[in-house]
Amino acid sequence: MSDTDWPSARARIRHAVVELLKARVPAVRRRVYRGRSWPLQERELPALLVYAWQEDKKAPAGAGTAVTSYAVELTLAVEIRVAEASRAGEQAEAVEDELEALAGAVTDAVMQAPELLGRTGLIERIEGVRTTFGVHGRDAEQTLGRALVAFDLRFSERYRLLPPPIVCDEPTLTFAPRFDAAP
Repeated sequence: MSDTDWPSARARIRHAVVELLKARVPAVRRRVYRGRSWPLQERELPALLVYAWQEDKKAPAGAGTAVTSYAVELTLAVEIRVAEASRAGEQAEAVEDELEALAGAVTDAVMQAPELLGRTGLIERIEGVRTTFGVHGRDAEQTLGRALVAFDLRFSERYRLLPPPIVCDEPTLTFAPRFDAAP
């Protein structure tokens, strides 16, 4: 059982990242969504999708005491989606430029967020950031682009072992004589 209240630390971090991207990346005009899929139309782009990709919890040596602190590594993904109408063959370059600008804005917003880092933050540190880009032409009139910015986040969670249940096959009563000192 975790010492943290529901929602999970993963959900709280994801929610915080969504809110800070809405506030600090004006190019998406608040089109930031929690989830790895979202029914987006091309007129709703650019947009950002924020989701947890992978989580690893590792206990220290000698774990198994009543309270154990786990080192948690969470890969949080921010997927960037853009589209560009054809402009005399320049759409692929325009999409690439927009992806690079948005990936930089997303990285800056997360890396400098006091809501995530610092004394009262949700995480201890950002271990690393990986960014991948992809651009393809849907047809002669539309070019779509996707970028994925993956943040490797580190934080701790404490878990407390629950006491074992008391198993009693049959109810039993025990009587003990009571001795009072006064008559």
